[in-house]
Amino acid sequence: LVYKEKHLTKSLARKRELSDGSSHGTEGRLVNMLLSFLDGFDKQDNVYLIGTTNRKNVIDDAILQRLYPIEVPLPDVVSRAELVRRRMKKHSATVTINPFGEIDYDIIARNSEGLSGRDLVGEKQGIFLTLLHKAKELTDQNSGRLYLVSTQDWLEEIQKTKQKVFPIKPSGKMGFHKEE
Repeated sequence: LVYKEKHLTKSLARKRELSDGSSHGTEGRLVNMLLSFLDGFDKQDNVYLIGTTNRKNVIDDAILQRLYPIEVPLPDVVSRAELVRRRMKKHSATVTINPFGEIDYDIIARNSEGLSGRDLVGEKQGIFLTLLHKAKELTDQNSGRLYLVSTQDWLEEIQKTKQKVFPIKPSGKMGFHKEE
């Protein structure tokens, strides 16, 4: 069984006291069914539950006791610079007009502490795509004159993303870790 974060934490393994509040107790029943399936009378030895989350606090304690958590730390400064560098290289190889000018990867990496690779260069969302759309929009507004994305554009989007991702100072960790 493989579950994505939003499915795992929203319904399947959500703490029963945080359930949907309905009179039917759907979420609580789902947790009970999963627990019965994993270690009930007809225990399934050939079933593995694999899930990801950064919201461990909402997963039912009975589910957590049956897991072997693996912590995946956020990328360090070198990794963040490399993620941005590779994503931009991949993009520039597939387009004839590249809106990304000279970028200082080290400044971007130093200023993006606490952000994940997904936040920076995710395939479906992230700063990279936000800037790509901004460049297209501004190029269209300027009668086709190419808008070049700068390091400053990256820094502004990093600050906006940080405010959305964590209104408090980041811990530098993601996944299962001890609460401080």
